[in-house]
Amino acid sequence: MAIPSIQVDHPNASDFHVNFQTVKQTLQSGINKDSISIAEFMSQKQLKGGIELDLLPDSGESTISKVLTSQQDMKYQLGDIVDKEGMGAIFTARDINLRRNVAMKILLDPQSASNTRIERFIEEAQITGQLEHPSIVPLHDLAVDEHGNLFYTMKLIKGATLQEILQKIVDGNEQTIKKYPLSHFLTIFQKICNAIAFAHSKRVIHRDVNPENIMLGDYGEVMIMDWGLARVLPKKERKNLVIIPKEPANADEVPALIDGAIVGSLGYIAPEQVRGKTEELDERTDIFALGAILYNILTLNPPILGDDLGDLIRNTAMVNIPSPSVYNNVTKKDLPESTQSKHVALRHLPSEKIPDSLAAVAMKALSADPWKRYQNVQELQKDIAAYQNGFATRAEQAGFRRQVKLFVRRQKTVAILTLSILFLSLVTGIVSTVLMVRSKKAMYLAQKEEQTAKVAVSTLNDSIPDLVELSQAFIEKKQITEALRRISSAVELMPDNPEYRSLKGNALQTLLRLKEAEDEYDTALKIDPTFTPARENKLLCQKLLEMNKGFNVFYNATVGELYAGLRLQKRFDEAIAVAQQLIIMGGGNEVEKIIRKTLDDSGFKYTSMQVDTQNICKVSLAATSSSDLSLLQGMPINHMNLRLSKVNNLSLLRGLPLTYLDISYTAISDLSPLKDMELTLLRTDHNEVTDLTPLKNSPLKALFLCGSRIRDISALKGMPLEELDIRDTGFRDFHFLKDLPLKKLYINGINDLSVLKGLKVTSLILYGSKCSNLAPLKSLPLTNLVLTSTSVRDLSPLKGMSINELDISNTAITDLSPLTELPLTTLYMDNNQIALLPQIKAIQSLTSLRGIECIALLKQCEQAIRINNFPLARTEANKIIEEYRNVPALAYACKPAQWYLEFLIPFLEKNGEFPAGTTSAFGHHYCMAPVPMKWSDADAFAQRLGGHLATVTSIEKWSWLQETFQNLDYTYLGGFKDVVTGKWKWVTGEKWDFAAWAPNQPDNSSGRESVINIYLNGFNDADKTSAYKFIIEWNR
Repeated sequence: MAIPSIQVDHPNASDFHVNFQTVKQTLQSGINKDSISIAEFMSQKQLKGGIELDLLPDSGESTISKVLTSQQDMKYQLGDIVDKEGMGAIFTARDINLRRNVAMKILLDPQSASNTRIERFIEEAQITGQLEHPSIVPLHDLAVDEHGNLFYTMKLIKGATLQEILQKIVDGNEQTIKKYPLSHFLTIFQKICNAIAFAHSKRVIHRDVNPENIMLGDYGEVMIMDWGLARVLPKKERKNLVIIPKEPANADEVPALIDGAIVGSLGYIAPEQVRGKTEELDERTDIFALGAILYNILTLNPPILGDDLGDLIRNTAMVNIPSPSVYNNVTKKDLPESTQSKHVALRHLPSEKIPDSLAAVAMKALSADPWKRYQNVQELQKDIAAYQNGFATRAEQAGFRRQVKLFVRRQKTVAILTLSILFLSLVTGIVSTVLMVRSKKAMYLAQKEEQTAKVAVSTLNDSIPDLVELSQAFIEKKQITEALRRISSAVELMPDNPEYRSLKGNALQTLLRLKEAEDEYDTALKIDPTFTPARENKLLCQKLLEMNKGFNVFYNATVGELYAGLRLQKRFDEAIAVAQQLIIMGGGNEVEKIIRKTLDDSGFKYTSMQVDTQNICKVSLAATSSSDLSLLQGMPINHMNLRLSKVNNLSLLRGLPLTYLDISYTAISDLSPLKDMELTLLRTDHNEVTDLTPLKNSPLKALFLCGSRIRDISALKGMPLEELDIRDTGFRDFHFLKDLPLKKLYINGINDLSVLKGLKVTSLILYGSKCSNLAPLKSLPLTNLVLTSTSVRDLSPLKGMSINELDISNTAITDLSPLTELPLTTLYMDNNQIALLPQIKAIQSLTSLRGIECIALLKQCEQAIRINNFPLARTEANKIIEEYRNVPALAYACKPAQWYLEFLIPFLEKNGEFPAGTTSAFGHHYCMAPVPMKWSDADAFAQRLGGHLATVTSIEKWSWLQETFQNLDYTYLGGFKDVVTGKWKWVTGEKWDFAAWAPNQPDNSSGRESVINIYLNGFNDADKTSAYKFIIEWNR
């Protein structure tokens, strides 16, 4: 919260609903007595919070600050209250010892405050105090008085907030307008950026940068205030993904709300904040806010407006931001309806007009997609500095004319004559020659200029087709804003061309600027009333505007209707661009619904289709008979699975925004349609592909060529490949691997591992390789090694390596002692390596052992139970518990052994009498059997005990099962799919009444397994091989 000048009373002081006089008296009496340190106070409260920025561990978790350890003995004399916010209040105060005025922030009602609120208050002070920067308010003190009042003191800034300054300009204050021209504002903005960049260098994001939180001091100070919502980011590299998985939010983080309010100030916060996407917040969230401040400086309005709170939230989530140019010096009636009431004269700007270059900078920072914003504050500052020095900004992507204009402006003494601009081909870009000459002969120069102007006009007219073609090229790349810029230039040069007008309307329509698009179509029809494309799209715009009922924020259904309409017109690239906008705005479900309906209505065979929680559109035709992909044109598909399908031609995939493609086990032989795609993963195992040339210079990070017919791998050179599978390819020369930044390698056609020396791989899969000597691997930074079905017998070369996951299944290895010197946590040893079990105990780091079934360890105990030798069964069960309970990798066998002792043996001894504590409900008894078995074995086991696998016949029973047994993941129930009828049944013969226990779902007894699996927690008899725990039910 910004601190206003102490010379002005707070305008809302009378509205505070807290008896601040009482608070003041309590503070005054307690604050002059000995205080306790923050470390002591947090210890008393049993708090684990506190932040030490320079000592923060890699995990990003907070550690208790050890900075404030001495007793607090400063004395303060309290003054007036100057502000209040949700968590605290701010007073002026007098530091008696140093005889200086300070600002003091206190935590209101600390005795009833939650630990979360107290931690947040302390961390706000600690973060601000450790961000030592000229434009971040300095903190002096953090302490607790004897009454338990928590407070901190800081520098008292005399001045006004940026918001107050901007408001004075809106009000027409002449003195303020003269004092704060645009050049001064940009200097202030650079100081704001400096402070935020410094915070980012400490991994701190502010999350609430807005004009109210920026103080402008009387002596030129610029201070970023109120770090109460600041967050410290973990030490993790930001991965190059659209959606980045981060640590899950916890209760104390309160991802979307703090004290009942959205985190941050509406109008300035990024869309990911208003959508509660806490895990997506990073430095670019603050960059959005910086763009919003720049927008406000330029337009005297926040970028996001709304009639009420709901409007603001919707507009923020959808990033519905008017172009800054709508606020330029135009009449009120020319403005969009949403901004008419906000229009004021921009008297602080040169010529009272917003510079296009700065408008472009602001809009780039305000991009909906964080990856399209500036990626760091320094990039944003470079563009501002470029404008300040008379150069083009990167954001505006200035053409030649703009560059020349700026050059003339910078070099006025040299540039006497006007400029000639010549546009050349699309390939070479726009090139021109500018002639600036001094001359004493004015008449000659005038004639020369006239002749040059005629040539320039002729050249410009000749270049119009190139502009149109360039616009279409940008549309193919889904860069609609750039396309609009080019086609707008063509319209300026040839305003009476209905086709160009219509194309401009198309770009505006795709950007959801429907009213502007309608006007362009209308102009085209006035020029040529018979121009059908303009007529069709004008009607479409009118329909969409009517659907939206006059609201400025577009409903998902409205945008979905536009998407469907563009696909019908076969404007596939624009359709994809609209769908991508809709997904970013949270309309993934709407896109999924439209695509599913399109596919279902046409009878198209597909395996699955979804827009997942990461906004990735996935379609699978795996193992289907579909071969014609034409129906998929215009769909925003990112992941495509064609594995085992009938598809043999990829040409119709051109234009799709694919990043993942699986064409394994198909008849596909030509990859040329994939040229220039942004694929990051390609699976092309066991197919007819022989040439990788079309993939040259692609951004592939993972390529799977297992069993392929590829022989020439020169196209891989220079690729950012991190994962490569070349098993069963027939390659014999592997030196090319050293030129790739590989992290994971699958390889088996190799006998001598020395060719792998020098690689940086951390994961190596040698499955089926004939290699036997592991010594060459010593230099590799491996953490995962698969030796399955290799000739390896000796593991001793692995000593001292960093391997934590190892697979030695199907090998002749008999000595595990070398593994005691590895940080091994997971070991796979399939194929009955029971004889090696005694050696497992020596591997102290091992926590997971795969390949030895739990039932194998219980074999002796189970055999004793089968012959009713219960004393022996008890002995064997106790032996397992005693032997393995302290061995993490084998402790999983103890739980079934314990169940044998507590339930199964007593149950059998007493001929089916339920032991004490057995769960019962609905007149039936139930028991969770923690013995992993295949579904068929579990079914037979339950029947042998006189029961059956549990069934679900009502919502009440389903709710009870979940509440009683808590975690039903990896748990078998009694559902199975009849192989004859194809319908799902219960083992008891009861009706599979899906609607009875799955709310709002139809009877889906013949539905897809994926739907049913969701409601059965993902496990039923569909998995024929895996072994899971199960629930037994007795009808008594």
